[in-house]
Amino acid sequence: MGNDQFEVNKNTFSMRQLTIFIIALLGLQISFAQDKPSTSSVKRIGVLSMDVIEIPGNPETITNILRLAIQKESQHDIIGRYDIMDLLQGSGIMGDSCYSQKCLQRAADRLMADQMVTGTVELIGEKIILTLRIYDAKQKRFVKSSIKEYVNSPIALQEMVELSVADLFEFEKNDVLEANLAYYNTMSTAPSSAFLNNGPRLGGAWFTGDVGRRMSASRTEGGFGTAPYMTQFGYQHEIQYMSAGNFQGLIELMGFVSGLEKSLFIPSGVALMGFRDSKSGFEFGLGASVSMRRVAEGFFNESGDWVRTTEFERFDNDGNLIPYPFPVVKQLDTRGNAEVYTRWLFSFGKTFRSGYLNIPVNIFASPMNVNDWMIGVSMGFNVRKRPQNKSNTRPNYLKNN
Repeated sequence: MGNDQFEVNKNTFSMRQLTIFIIALLGLQISFAQDKPSTSSVKRIGVLSMDVIEIPGNPETITNILRLAIQKESQHDIIGRYDIMDLLQGSGIMGDSCYSQKCLQRAADRLMADQMVTGTVELIGEKIILTLRIYDAKQKRFVKSSIKEYVNSPIALQEMVELSVADLFEFEKNDVLEANLAYYNTMSTAPSSAFLNNGPRLGGAWFTGDVGRRMSASRTEGGFGTAPYMTQFGYQHEIQYMSAGNFQGLIELMGFVSGLEKSLFIPSGVALMGFRDSKSGFEFGLGASVSMRRVAEGFFNESGDWVRTTEFERFDNDGNLIPYPFPVVKQLDTRGNAEVYTRWLFSFGKTFRSGYLNIPVNIFASPMNVNDWMIGVSMGFNVRKRPQNKSNTRPNYLKNN
């Protein structure tokens, strides 16, 4: 009786173990089946070309970026570009200009593709519009599309294509990247186009007339012994006092150091009243410049040589000072006395923009004497802050940035 009971318990225990094992095995099989994509859901997709309009870049390169972006995120069978070239050979289908439904249908039949992906990337105004569409060979029509607007930053085209692919195929998107590249084009949420070009400046100036001659003179004659130009670097700070539409009124403050290439240290400051069209980037300004210089009184003789008054003091027989034979003026002379020097300055320029990067380039001119001018060019860079979108469509964690 005891042995029979033991046998029953033993058999019951074995059946329980077997049941648990079978259930676990079925669970693993179901899990693997869910992870593995079904054959019917995997599509054979062909990507021929992107239509690139007003965008610097090779269309073939942008098409390869599109093809790789789809392949990286999806489990579909993406036809390689070399396979496409081989399969389309002799078909009369031009892969670099196949955008119509008729052409895409012929290409899909030739490639034995279930779907074709095509699109357009175009610069319109200050934004890049990227359109992607899926053409279904079985339904013989476009079945899905994605239209996204981005800031004008061609160097970020790869990221833009990846964001549009994620939108088209409903992949997980990088919200932070999208917030940085998205173009806000509604009146209620669009950021202001006004901007300030605070940042470093680097440039040079060329001197004409007698000032240029004095700079070219030898050091023993009080000149610099070099070509009549100077490099300069400094910083510009702008204060906006008026803004109406695309028009900006600015106070531009600049500090420069010049002449380092000539072993000189010449500080200067500039204050301009400027006006800018923030849409086109053109601007002009008028103001004053203050700097230090060494000067001496003298004149240019009939040979054009500089003669200081202290070198020409002559007296007649009666002890009277002989008048100077030429008009006496103040001119640059490294042997002279230092003085503060002020002059007018005129400036005209344009800011070139790429995304949030500003590159201001300015041409300036300043009269130094009656026939003497300083003419120069300067450029710099400035990174604008990312505009704040006030709509509720933006992620909450970005609204406080």
